[in-house]
Amino acid sequence: MKPKSKILALAFGLILPYFALVMYLALRIQRHPLPTWFPYFGLSYILGTIIVVTIFSRRISRDALPETVNEPRLRGGGCLGRWRDI
Repeated sequence: MKPKSKILALAFGLILPYFALVMYLALRIQRHPLPTWFPYFGLSYILGTIIVVTIFSRRISRDALPETVNEPRLRGGGCLGRWRDI
């Protein structure tokens, strides 16, 4: 699994439960105002999620194996090498 996929899975795994709670409260209490603790909880949860994803994304990126890129090597090394090959 690529590091970007792991980071996205972590972010969605932390954000989706909050959205489920929001939808539950929004559908359950339609005519009443939200509880007074809810905006504070939401703000702290989203901030905590951002911090956790930032910390773990660095760890995931650091632990990932570097991808090797096979670039074609130029014969002769540039303009002077081409003149030498003639």
